[in-house]
Amino acid sequence: MKVSLSINSLIHSTAEKLQNHGITNAKNEIIWYLQHLKILEKHKPYLNSISADYKVQHSIRKFYLKRKQGIPFQHIIGYGNFYGRDFLINEYTLIPRAETEVLIDIVKEKTFQKALDIGTGSGVLALTLSIEKIANEVLATDISSFAIEVAEKNKIHFQTPNVSFKLHNILTESFNEKYDLILSNPPYVTLSEYSNLAKQIKEYEPKIALTDFKDGLTFYARFAKILRDILNPGGIFICELGSSSINSQILKIFKNKGFTTKIYKDLNSDDRALKINL
Repeated sequence: MKVSLSINSLIHSTAEKLQNHGITNAKNEIIWYLQHLKILEKHKPYLNSISADYKVQHSIRKFYLKRKQGIPFQHIIGYGNFYGRDFLINEYTLIPRAETEVLIDIVKEKTFQKALDIGTGSGVLALTLSIEKIANEVLATDISSFAIEVAEKNKIHFQTPNVSFKLHNILTESFNEKYDLILSNPPYVTLSEYSNLAKQIKEYEPKIALTDFKDGLTFYARFAKILRDILNPGGIFICELGSSSINSQILKIFKNKGFTTKIYKDLNSDDRALKINL
């Protein structure tokens, strides 16, 4: 008599295999994947009594092969979560990180008329400013037309007509107006640090969104140079910080331009955001 395999046992055995490839959260990822495919209902804890039919077995096998290759979970399902919402992403945009949410937390109790998001990627910061009613008008820029395409799709999904996207190179182009709030998660990984990043990051996330191909300071130096030209008096500038190895140099760049900075930590107690009040 053939004994049918339960979904739970199949998930468990597959997760063990993926853990051998360094994927520590494999079991949850498989469950989330099956929920994404609507094979499993959300919040259904009892899986031992549910048989794994061909569709389930095929889906889990397909997921296993992709994750084994190092393809990020978010790329497999096609979206990443940010501030409690799912945003479309692809290989042209960074995968949203929970640590970046601190940029929103800093200003979530305020309201701004005009906001600017520099290096928007999939648009998570710009669209969240709109959805959370933090900003009445938002302009979001990026150097990648492919990233802008993804951001536009997210704009349609979340129905945020007060957000506009523009192809723009902050290093060589200027702005014609000033803003009350400016946010940015710039490429801050140094070129030497980039070579040591996880394979999953280097192979599946855009290099131009991660590193400035130099010392990691390029964008901070540019911000310090143009900030008074694009930020209204009384306005707020917030940018993400990454590598602690260059944070002291970043602070020095802004100090040398006469700015007073404040540092905010993320949930891991790492220095994550720099704030300037003009």
